[in-house]
Amino acid sequence: MRSLEDDLCYRPPNKCDSEGHLLHLNLDDVGLRCEFPELFGLLSNLTTLELRRNDISGNVEEFAKNIPEGIKYLSLTSNQIEG
Repeated sequence: MRSLEDDLCYRPPNKCDSEGHLLHLNLDDVGLRCEFPELFGLLSNLTTLELRRNDISGNVEEFAKNIPEGIKYLSLTSNQIEG
């Protein structure tokens, strides 16, 4: 069975390294309706996270706890984030 991370490697513009670790995740304008998921914190190799134009809610301080340490670029514009 393939993992979510493996499946996303084959969905442009997402990018993975040669070992299949997700590096660039783009979920712009896909209709996400949630608080910032803790799942993203588990993607330790992620360097780019794009989540524009969704309905993601929550507090910016809580987001900071779940953002992978290696993130170099993060876009959360046009969401419902407070703080």
